[in-house]
Amino acid sequence: MYISSYSDCADVFLMMGIALCPLALLILLIWFSREFFIAVRYWIVKKQHIDLIPCYGCIYYTGYEELKCTVNPCMALTKDASSCLDFESNNLHKRNNIRVSK
Repeated sequence: MYISSYSDCADVFLMMGIALCPLALLILLIWFSREFFIAVRYWIVKKQHIDLIPCYGCIYYTGYEELKCTVNPCMALTKDASSCLDFESNNLHKRNNIRVSK
């Protein structure tokens, strides 16, 4: 009697596992897809935000977190940086940089 009730109980758990496994996989797939699309959307928004800020193309931009800009460190990489009066393009200085060899 004890063995048969154990067998019946095991069969019930086995059937529940078989029924719930695809459901668990579907939930994981939906969750992963949602997180993936959130990450892609965040990347696109961040990329658009970076394109609006001219700091990355300025000669005064250092690239370091501690001192982002040597002229206006508080204004660097913010919305105020789009109207920065001290902006000087990297490309302009690369073109005008004349090297004299000895």
